[in-house]
Amino acid sequence: MSEKMLYVQFSDGTIWGISARIIADVRAKYYAENDSENTEYQAEFDYTMGDDYEINDWATGNMNWEDVKEHAKQFGGIEADYDAEWMNAKRWVQDTVDPPRERIG
Repeated sequence: MSEKMLYVQFSDGTIWGISARIIADVRAKYYAENDSENTEYQAEFDYTMGDDYEINDWATGNMNWEDVKEHAKQFGGIEADYDAEWMNAKRWVQDTVDPPRERIG
């Protein structure tokens, strides 16, 4: 069974995969705890898992490399300053753990 992943490519050419479940969990917990309309965790989790844009958008705008690095799987290359690059790194979502379909140069 495949798992949906957010892939991030940093300037050093390394590609890291982060389970979309990690991102969906953080987003769902946030809305379940902070939304005044009594948002349910499972509904938010399911919504996020079904929307690649939301996975990418939440990770980009509400998380940092520090938040995901312990869950990330590396696909080659050497490490760079990922905290500094997180906001501008190339990223995409796909339904497989490995290998990533896209890669820059």
